[in-house]
Amino acid sequence: MQKFGKKNIVVNFLDKNIEEAFSYVLNTGNNINIVEPLRDFNGFSWNVIAKDIEDLNCNLIYQNIIYLVGNKFVDKWVNNYEPLVDYFDLFQSEIEKKYGKKIKNNIITYLLKLSIMIKANVDEDFKKEIENKRRELEQQYFGLENRELYLVEISKIKKKYEEKIRKIDKIINDKNLLLDEYEERNEKLPLEKKIFSIRVLKNILKEEREDLLKEIENCNNMMNPKLFLKNKKTLEEKLKYIENFNKIDIEKELTKNLINLQKQIIKCINIDAKNVEEKAELIELIYKYRYYNLLIIKDNQCIYEQKELKKLLITAFKDIINKAIEMKLIIKIFEDEKTNYEITTMLLLSKIICLQDINIKITKEKDDIFLTIYDEQIKENKIKLDNITKEQINIKFNKITKLFI
Repeated sequence: MQKFGKKNIVVNFLDKNIEEAFSYVLNTGNNINIVEPLRDFNGFSWNVIAKDIEDLNCNLIYQNIIYLVGNKFVDKWVNNYEPLVDYFDLFQSEIEKKYGKKIKNNIITYLLKLSIMIKANVDEDFKKEIENKRRELEQQYFGLENRELYLVEISKIKKKYEEKIRKIDKIINDKNLLLDEYEERNEKLPLEKKIFSIRVLKNILKEEREDLLKEIENCNNMMNPKLFLKNKKTLEEKLKYIENFNKIDIEKELTKNLINLQKQIIKCINIDAKNVEEKAELIELIYKYRYYNLLIIKDNQCIYEQKELKKLLITAFKDIINKAIEMKLIIKIFEDEKTNYEITTMLLLSKIICLQDINIKITKEKDDIFLTIYDEQIKENKIKLDNITKEQINIKFNKITKLFI
């Protein structure tokens, strides 16, 4: 099995814990995405098996992000191709431009909530940090109702940060203390996370010091009367992602928020289907829709099998199929809309690698009508068509016909 690489993918947002969590999800999803073709492609079809995917949640979220902004954008982001670009801000702008502000806000909220829960599920220290952060933010927020109390609380927090900086400075400048810190930290860390040298520890301490200086600067800003209302709004925004964190069942909340995120993604698919103008774009959308349907959301359950999403998926694909018929991209096989949708859906969501290679033939055998499906000239499947009359069929009998015109 290929081992994951660890990257600090740049995410600039409200809070370092949120940034860390989203960076973790992006990194994990990127690693899964890199090894996916090696794992799933057997030369003939895609066989997605849940147990082979290291983190289903990270994989699904990463594929959602790719759908929203494309592979090229995500590749530039995870590799930080342009260090001066704020990719997270650009990511939000791209979603808003394509799908509107409301959908963008919903997507970002679900992504960040999910990232925090996913990271907390695998990192106990991070989970404790989030719980401490929630308490700290709640104290600050409720303290806003009492200005004096608010300033006292911020001063206390600032003093704690200053004390931590003094402690770090003392350790860095004392070899014995540095060695004690090195041994103490390594005692608590699992093998894969151990600090390998004093030099590495020094760098870690310097980074922690920089983070604390940023927190102190933030405290100073929060004590500025001119920034009072802005601070209140910022606190509300931060709390939005971790409120009630101590009361939630993380697994249940993960599933609920994943479903809600998918509902937003399907809305985006709907918008794309309505806005597409070129045949090449529509073909690409059909492939993306097929891949999306086969993504695993839970255990061995694919997106298209998820009860809460089925109706939305049907609506989205009806729009895609109707647009494909209207643009003369695919043939309309049956007059009856329901039958045509069901059969066309089965064909377009098949595991035939190149959808343009799908051929069909309708035959009458005694009193029954059959549909044979071919991958080019190779027979893939044959199904009986119940409750279908000859008059409802739009293509010639006994003739192999291409689905794509």
